[in-house]
Amino acid sequence: WIGLVFLVAILNSLIS
Repeated sequence: WIGLVFLVAILNSLIS
């Protein structure tokens, strides 16, 4: 699901 991938990308960016 595109939305899920987008959400994970945002979370990963925040964590990094």
